[in-house]
Amino acid sequence: MNTLSNIDNYYNLENEKINFFWQNGYVILKNVLSNEEIAIYREEIKKVSEERNKNREKDFGGAFQQALNIRFDSKVVERF
Repeated sequence: MNTLSNIDNYYNLENEKINFFWQNGYVILKNVLSNEEIAIYREEIKKVSEERNKNREKDFGGAFQQALNIRFDSKVVERF
């Protein structure tokens, strides 16, 4: 986890991005995380959600995995 930067840092947002978010409910922000950081978080989130669901019966043919509150299962996910 030491290789991950502080993602609580200030990120400059233009007003058009803020307005887009309020109109559409989402916004795409570039360069918030490095490719390395994205890979680390992706693998940890995937690992923790798979571990949490490995002993559960697969509803709907396994189409849905429960990932709610997985931050309690991993310090890395909690940081994200």
